[in-house]
This record gives sequence, structure tokens and C-alpha cells, in this order.
Amino acid sequence: MKKLLFIGFEFHKRTGSAEFLIRILESEYEVETCYVDLFKKDRWSVLSEVSSREFDVLVCWQVMPPKSELKRNFSFRHAVLFPMLDGAPSVKKPEKWYPFRNFQIISFSKKLDEQLKSIGLSSHAVQYFPEPIHCADSGKEDLLFFWNRREKINVNTVACLLKGSSVRKVHVHKALDPGNAFIDPEEEDWCSYSFSSWYETKEEMQADMQAAAFYMAPREKEGIGMSFLEAMAMGRCVIAPDYPTMNEYIEHGVTGYLYDLKNPERLSIGDVRKIQSNVIHFMKRGREKWELQKLRMLERMLAPVKISNAKLAYAMFLRFFKNPFKLVKSFYTDLKG
Repeated sequence: MKKLLFIGFEFHKRTGSAEFLIRILESEYEVETCYVDLFKKDRWSVLSEVSSREFDVLVCWQVMPPKSELKRNFSFRHAVLFPMLDGAPSVKKPEKWYPFRNFQIISFSKKLDEQLKSIGLSSHAVQYFPEPIHCADSGKEDLLFFWNRREKINVNTVACLLKGSSVRKVHVHKALDPGNAFIDPEEEDWCSYSFSSWYETKEEMQADMQAAAFYMAPREKEGIGMSFLEAMAMGRCVIAPDYPTMNEYIEHGVTGYLYDLKNPERLSIGDVRKIQSNVIHFMKRGREKWELQKLRMLERMLAPVKISNAKLAYAMFLRFFKNPFKLVKSFYTDLKG
């Protein structure tokens, strides 16, 4: 069986966000995992655990290791990068991408895929759909589940969007990302709040999500968006900022609602049961497409890398006039690696 090295971040090991991909890879490869701790100064030292090894395929899941670290520790025949829109470098800084020009790049965001192709990289878009989740009912029409993760999207955002609608109850799961604090509601008379801060099991959280017909997407943009996709897999009506990847799945007023995060205004909520029915059909069709896409994705990983040298050179040319030092430094590091 061919050997594959999977490199991800340490926190992915805890969250399990890459497990779906690892299971797919294990169907074709003997997979070895290596997780990098971003908070360590010698973060790349973990790669020494696979020192002098040979792999058929290298998979970098959101991680973009220095070329020198890869060459120093192991060898590989094919290289694949899975970047995420919410954490990837801007394509306006092509020197960040230049070391990965010989990687196949697979993006779970159509927007990111378009951006990477615009600078000539070998990028391919896929769209993940989780398994539909059977629910006993469609949830209460007057209840919204909100996992509060970021300060930018808080209980007052919910009030701006839904005050005066059929939603009269909001369950807030107060489990904020590091560096974010809970913001108290400015108005409490428009709805009744309930709170949670920790669930012992995933099933407990899913039960509270299923109790509500509405789900509030917790972040301004996503790499994939596992949390809101799970809600859609339950047939819930998701309310989300009009940014990728949410707007790549949600059609406003048809399979959920989108809003302008910079200027949130009251939403006109229609027949939520109709939207939920649309969501269920959309997610079922999407899952069928994903089952085919994942097979093509495995084939793509071994396909020849095809880049547009002209587009890449033009992007680098434009960058040279804006910041020649960083561009020259990038070339030097690449040659040194």
C-alpha cells in the first residue's frame, strides 16, 4: 500500500476537523499523521519524527511548511496542499504561494480556488457535504441556536437581524474562540435567552441544535464551515454572513438567509418550513455529488501539476513594484530550500 504523510496543526487533532479527510485517504493509503504546534518556537522540529522517510504523497492540511524543512526531513513524490479561505495568505502576496507552485492545491472554497487560479497555480475546487442527519422533527419555529464563537457576531447581531420576527427564544452556546469575549445583550426584552458553556458529548449539543428551527452561523468566514454544514445536514435554516463559504452553500431566502455583517439589518423571514424542506433536498443532492467528487479528488492528487507560468510571473512582477524586498527574500529562501 502506498504511503502518505498528513501534516496538520495540533489543534486539528483536538477538534477532529480533518478526520473526514483522513478517513478518505486511509481508503487508498497507509496514512501517517504529524501535527505542528503553532505556539512552539521550534514548531517544525516535529517533522524530525519522520526523518529520512520516503512517502508517495505529502498532504499539507492548512499547514504551509518552509520548503527547507520538508527537504531536510523526508522525501515525497507527490505534494498536495489543502489551504483554507479563512487562514490562507492573500494572493496579493504571491511570494507566500510561490514555494507551493509544484503542489496540487485542493480548495474547499470556490472563491479561494478562483483566486489561486488567477495567479496561475494548479488549484481545484471541491465542495464538501456531510451525511444528512435524521431528526425526529423540524425544531421549534420560535427558537434559534447560536454558538457564540467571535465578538464580531454576538447576541446583539442576532437582535438586529431577528427582532420582530417569529424568533422569540435564543439559546446561546457560550464557547468563544481564544481572544474573544462574550458581549452582553443590549436589549433583553425582545426574546428570552438560555445559555450553555460546555457539552459533555457531541450528541448533547446536536440535541439542542435540533430543538431549534434556526441556526446562527458563528463566524464571519469559513474554510469549510463544519458547524453550519452540520446544521444544514439536520435540515435547519441557517442565518449567516454573506461571505464564503456560507454564501457558496446558502441561497438567500431559498436554503437559508444571508446578511451584511458590516451593516446588519432586520431580515424578512418567510416560510421557514419551506426553507427547511429545500435545505434537506439540497444537502441530499450535495452529498451525492461529494461522493463522486472525493473520488476525483483522490485522482487529482496524483495528476501532473499544471501551472500558468505567465500568470504567476505577472503576479510576481506586480508584487515586485509594491514590495521588492519581500519578493527577493522569497526567491532566496526558495532557492536555499
